[in-house]
Amino acid sequence: MTSARREQFAGFSDEPLDNDPVDVDSPSPILDAYIERGGHESIRKATGFSISEFEILWNDVRLFILQHWNNRAGRRRQVTDRDLLFMALTTIKQGGEWEVLGAMFGQKGTTFSSRVYDFLTMLEPHLVQRYIVEVGDKWSMSALSATRKQFKQFPEARYAVGVTFQQADKPSGGRKAQEPFYSVKHSLHGLKAEVSVLPNGLAIGVSRAYPGGTSDETIFDENIEFHVAYPGGTSDETIFDENIEFHVSALQKQVEERNMRDNGQQAEAFPNQWAVLADKGCFK
Repeated sequence: MTSARREQFAGFSDEPLDNDPVDVDSPSPILDAYIERGGHESIRKATGFSISEFEILWNDVRLFILQHWNNRAGRRRQVTDRDLLFMALTTIKQGGEWEVLGAMFGQKGTTFSSRVYDFLTMLEPHLVQRYIVEVGDKWSMSALSATRKQFKQFPEARYAVGVTFQQADKPSGGRKAQEPFYSVKHSLHGLKAEVSVLPNGLAIGVSRAYPGGTSDETIFDENIEFHVAYPGGTSDETIFDENIEFHVSALQKQVEERNMRDNGQQAEAFPNQWAVLADKGCFK
């Protein structure tokens, strides 16, 4: 672990939570213990969410969790749903080694990683639908225009697209197994994903994860159904192409938008599609 990461985790207590007296009947004894120790600020520091924001999220997902998590036959839950949400958010915010993250909750790294992974896998469809798909449906180009939320320099672009990189552990095995995950640009092993973001800062599309060595162009190309057909093949558009189904749909003009002003460079060639803002410029 780097010195910066050690310094970051130093702000959290290294005493196992199971040494603290907690209310076993509480719907969130682990969360309660954190609040007891450090107040509501400790929750914000661990997850990036204020306690009120956490409550809003919990109230939004609790029914889905009840229906899809607690009905699994033969499984006895040793951690409450509410605490699992807290643990998952902390993991996403903090990152790092599983043993270190597990120790924050008095759990072994392998047990902790399995719990968090299974929980997030179960919850992902709801989160994607609620906070990505529905956001895209709500913020059409006409809605962005009506609220003056369009890109100032490129008002014909519905959203911007880019590829993010997340460092990850080096894969086991030899060089052949590790090489696809190595990013020359970042000099690290990790994963990439394409994210499409509206001018108001809300994401409406996230691709699957790709090995860090995958070029941005490949990812762009694979996602091309989300985008639209475009001329070219620059190095920033590989992930885009793979996700093309998403982009074709997301850039399609709605019926009421076809009379809106569109001064994009390829507006005549693609009259029924909005543009997308990418690293190499604005195109359709």
